[in-house]
Amino acid sequence: MLVLARKIGQKIIIGNSLVVTVESYDSKRVKLSLKVTETKTVLNKILTVNEDLDIGYVTKIGTNTSIDLNTTITYLGYKQGKHRLGFDAPKHIKILREEIYNGQVMA
Repeated sequence: MLVLARKIGQKIIIGNSLVVTVESYDSKRVKLSLKVTETKTVLNKILTVNEDLDIGYVTKIGTNTSIDLNTTITYLGYKQGKHRLGFDAPKHIKILREEIYNGQVMA
């Protein structure tokens, strides 16, 4: 499991086609949204380019959300002003913070 910490509005890029954004939170819940940059099936729905999918609140620490057949997000809690998210995916799928992804694209 890869663990990344994100603040509200910060993003994580999965592969080259899926963007996960931390939208908001209250008490022990975090709200995530997904956006695709190419047509793909996510949470059993076919999403087209730039279509958003609000996956709602991940309600409890330890709650898993499977976003496709290969990738799962686990909410690990809130610490030092950031939400900690765990990602399980095959090794060939890159999972990067948005700022790292953008740095690689620019290079």
